[in-house]
Order: sequence, then C-alpha cells, then structure tokens
Amino acid sequence: MDLEPLASGAGILSILPPILAIVLALLTKEVVFSLFMGVFAGIGIYAAAAPLPAADVPVAIVSLVRGSIGDGEHLSVLVFAFFMGPLIAAMTRAGGAQAFGLDAGEVRAGAAADFVILDPNRLPLVPGFNRASDLVYAADPSCVDTVVCDGRVLMEGGVIPGEAEIVAAARAAAASLTAAT
Repeated sequence: MDLEPLASGAGILSILPPILAIVLALLTKEVVFSLFMGVFAGIGIYAAAAPLPAADVPVAIVSLVRGSIGDGEHLSVLVFAFFMGPLIAAMTRAGGAQAFGLDAGEVRAGAAADFVILDPNRLPLVPGFNRASDLVYAADPSCVDTVVCDGRVLMEGGVIPGEAEIVAAARAAAASLTAAT
C-alpha cells in the first residue's frame, strides 16, 4: 500500500497533533494520555486528507508504525522511552541513590545529608493530583525551597546566602573573559 499521499496530503494541519499533545500535557499533566490524543488527532487529519476504505485503516496504521520503527533514530527514541519509565519508577520507589547503586539515600547517623525540599504550592506542582508525575514532568528550579548538601544549608526559603556576591563575581569573570578577546 502506497502511503505517500497519506503522509503528504495534510499540509499545514500536520502541526496540530504535536501542538494538541503539548497543550494537553501542560493542562492535564498526563503525558501518556496527551501523546495518545495527539496520535489519534494525527490519524484523523491524515484520514481526512487521504480517505481510505475502512478496511485499509488498520493496514495503514501498521504500515506507518512499521516504517517508523524501521528507522534507526525512531527506534532509539522508542527504546530510550521504554527503559526510562522503569528507571524513573525504580528511583521513586527505592530512592534515587539506590537506583544508581550508591550507598546513600537514607537518613542515619554518619550518612551524607544531601536533600532538596520542594514547595508544593509553586505553580508547576499545582494542583498536585499525582506527586510522582509532577516531580518528573512538571517540577522546575522555581519549585526548590531548601537545599542541604553534606549537612550544610546552601539555600533556604528560595534564597542562597551570598547570592548577590556570587552573581557579581560571575559578571566580573565574564567581563574579564570578553575583554581578553
């Protein structure tokens, strides 16, 4: 079955499925659902651009999927996504340190005290339906409230002690580098 008319007939409408997937992911914070909706929107657009008899639709979908998986770059993305999910699940269940085989990640006397406290009221983490999903897909640096590294508080209440001096030193270093060229 020749799928070339199917792939080239949608024109500018072909941008809608990824935009739909991104908007849905941002609104619902449910990435898998959003991706499926984007795929189904794309199938609908392609079906409208090059109508197929009902019996040919499953054949067309299988042909498109087979062609995508046959491409080495597409296959590497699929394999990466397939293994990333279990890795993230292992880190959320067993602790990040144990997932990487490190002797850390537990609170006990003599253990390294490294941790981050996030503010659940920051916009990227609201409304908080699924905390694990929020941390993986939505959290950003603005969510960080406190950082403790090796028992030292490096940031508290979103403020880094001496931040103004650090920024001034970075600007001076950048100015000296650009002046040297």
